[in-house]
Amino acid sequence: MNSSQNYYTHSGGINPLGIIYSIVLGGLACLLLAIIYAYATFYVPFIYLNIIFTIIFGAAVGMAIGLCANWGKIRNNKATITLAVIFAVIAVYFSWVAWLFAYTDSEYLILSPLDQWQAMQMIAIDGVWGIRNITPTGIALYLIWLAEAAIVIAASYYLCLWATGDVPFCERCHKWAKTSNSDQKFADIPNKKHLIKQLENGDLSAIKNLSTEIEDPSAYTQIGLTKCPSCSQDSYLTVKYCSITTDKDGKDNLSALNIVENLIISSADHRELEQKINAAT
Repeated sequence: MNSSQNYYTHSGGINPLGIIYSIVLGGLACLLLAIIYAYATFYVPFIYLNIIFTIIFGAAVGMAIGLCANWGKIRNNKATITLAVIFAVIAVYFSWVAWLFAYTDSEYLILSPLDQWQAMQMIAIDGVWGIRNITPTGIALYLIWLAEAAIVIAASYYLCLWATGDVPFCERCHKWAKTSNSDQKFADIPNKKHLIKQLENGDLSAIKNLSTEIEDPSAYTQIGLTKCPSCSQDSYLTVKYCSITTDKDGKDNLSALNIVENLIISSADHRELEQKINAAT
């Protein structure tokens, strides 16, 4: 069996209602976010803050689409990400509608993209803001606007990807699986490549026999279990390697690396591991 077949992957299913939810609710969210963003950048004309606003704006658009896709039970990351990119472009458009409305003292609501472009050309002649006595105009300002749009689209893409993730979905019950992540610490397993091969071959003995006695408190293993909340027939295992490092200021920093994520396991193995975790806590 190919190792990729040992892990959960989305079926690619698209719920028609999920698309409708994403378009309607995601569209409303993008419109609201675009208005907030436009007025924030107009009334707070500080370039460094505007960069932060732009990143937050794009991230919020991507998050909104990702959450709508999850709610609509879309199990196709390509479809969800495509929606996030499309709505990021739409959000940029509406942010310009709102910004120009504020710029013209609430006199002109410019909805036509062509009219928007003509307004942008007029604004680019003299510029609208400056930094260190430099006011970008012409091509320089166009490039800044282009970079702004690119940031929004990129942030939307990555946040949507993060929001959707790879949470398993039970096609049998048409429900998202539930994950139980325990804070229980188990001993570190030095040979992680060998562990991966064992687990992919269906041998979970190394995990089942993990000790709670940790020699080095800065390196340990944690176990996460996922299953369908209804039928409990689809079960998955995630094993994390956790390490703690101390920086020069004496502050501890925790980092976690998935050794395996959403590895398909049997219901019997799931119950055994669940009992092991419960007994250790």
